[in-house]
Amino acid sequence: MRSGYLTTVSTLVLLAASPALADDLPSTSGLPAVSGLNGKAAILGGSFDGDGGALADLSVSLPLGHSFGFQADGLFGYISGDQEGVAAGAGHLFWRDPGIGLLGGYGAIMSIGDEEFYRYAGEAQLYLGQLALEGFLGQDEADLDDGIFWQGIAAYYLSEDLRLSGGVSYSNWRDDELSGPGTVGVLGFEYQASRNEQYGLSLFGEGRSDGDDFNAIWGGVRLYFGDNKSLIRRHREDDPSGLVAGGAGSVDVDMPVPTPAPVFISDSRLKRDIKHIAVLANGLKLYSFKYLWSEMVYIGLMAQDLLTHKTRRNAVVRAPSGFYAVDYSKLGVRMATINEWREKGMAAVVR
Repeated sequence: MRSGYLTTVSTLVLLAASPALADDLPSTSGLPAVSGLNGKAAILGGSFDGDGGALADLSVSLPLGHSFGFQADGLFGYISGDQEGVAAGAGHLFWRDPGIGLLGGYGAIMSIGDEEFYRYAGEAQLYLGQLALEGFLGQDEADLDDGIFWQGIAAYYLSEDLRLSGGVSYSNWRDDELSGPGTVGVLGFEYQASRNEQYGLSLFGEGRSDGDDFNAIWGGVRLYFGDNKSLIRRHREDDPSGLVAGGAGSVDVDMPVPTPAPVFISDSRLKRDIKHIAVLANGLKLYSFKYLWSEMVYIGLMAQDLLTHKTRRNAVVRAPSGFYAVDYSKLGVRMATINEWREKGMAAVVR
């Protein structure tokens, strides 16, 4: 599954910001990347592409010398569609100046039921007074199709303890029955309602939508452990945001909220190196092929074949692009990689 590592570079666009919170904003006066050992824990719930879910996450951050830091993220819970268990872990290694911004690398692994995938990304943040620009750029790796991942978020602190954010995220990986949701819009908030010398308590929420058939919304409660600080200082002096599964803050829905995907583009016009390799007992023809944009070899069906069968053409749908796709779940088969075919033979494609 893990085809290798991808070196990524994140770029940021400069914007202007109001200095209204100058008294509580970090400056470039020699502050460390991470002020000291700190952590946070959260519980959240909501609707993830039509399925209810409940998740819990935990993050721990620590300084590595003066200018560098490390954060570890973990998450577990379930998505109710098939009562699937969800688990994820991630790590960040980063340089940061709390008065300027952050540059780092990010790696994560996530599993939902029997499916799992990996994410490698570069991350960057730029602090401009009350405004923060945050970006990720990298690669997702999964069984059927790897894909590029990127996210851009602009966050504005209306007060030292209230953050509003919005942006765009994209992921297009594909596993057996799961996939990234493509391009989605992102809106979120976090409000630190209480804080003292031992902890800070905040409420958060986030929503994501592609404007069509993918929608997710969730909210929860987060507990910060560490010094008595405003929310904006916690975000810039303690723990950076992350992309483990689920939602807000250190957990991002892009990873854990894949969309059901038994429907695969199966139009012969989008495939190359097509070879007829077998016929199933029910008469379905199997082919090996590569998509025009991929070097991965797959075993599967051709939509054009199914259109000639009166009893099977209902498994073919036309995608918004105009090309044909096949709903494999209606035919009792699945698409497989060439490695799965070599290992299991017919069992790799017959459900």
